[in-house]
Amino acid sequence: MRFAWLLLLVGACTGAADQALGVQDPNGDAAPECTVDQDCVAASSACCECPTFALPATSGWSCAKVACDPDPQCNQVRAACDHNLCVLACAQIACDLSCAGGFAVDAAGCQTCACAAPGAAAQCTLDSDCARVPADCCGCAKGGADTAIPASEVDAHDGMLMCSGTDPCPGVDVCEPGATARCDDGHCTLSSVPTTNPMLPPGACGRPDLPACDAGLRCILNGNQAAEAAGVGVCAP
Repeated sequence: MRFAWLLLLVGACTGAADQALGVQDPNGDAAPECTVDQDCVAASSACCECPTFALPATSGWSCAKVACDPDPQCNQVRAACDHNLCVLACAQIACDLSCAGGFAVDAAGCQTCACAAPGAAAQCTLDSDCARVPADCCGCAKGGADTAIPASEVDAHDGMLMCSGTDPCPGVDVCEPGATARCDDGHCTLSSVPTTNPMLPPGACGRPDLPACDAGLRCILNGNQAAEAAGVGVCAP
């Protein structure tokens, strides 16, 4: 998750001047709000609420003297500097779980150290969840066709075909070279093209089909946009 708001803030709430908030100067360009994350602070409309936006540290916003009961959900976000603008970003967290279906996200869109619930319509999450079976009583090896189904449904599929073992077949091998059962976007398919996500960044982690992090590294969530899109983390110190 990466998000920012155009802030129309009441002066009493933030005490920020227009220039501090990056408001466009009619006589020139807007002043940059930040250069590093430390130039920004997370804020909300009330001190004891979880942050919903970010402000420059120079804005005067401060809740340091307000006593609030800590809310663990608030720890999922942080203030960050993105192209000289203060934004609210997901906090990076270390997680030792391995989730076949990827990590769950919270209401703010941040990855959490919990496995996502599988979709109701999903047949699989890994290639190993699928099996190659004959689509008819001949199968591609004898001139028929093969298909891919969830491995848990093989027995039921074989029973549905009701093959006698002496069914007439062309007897010609028409199987696609290299084709195997794969899990593609939650569905079992027979293909010779690997379905591994080519956009996974180096060091991707957090799924059973991905290697464990090397010694001294942990699987970090919310640290890489490509990894977030794939529901995984990235190995980092």
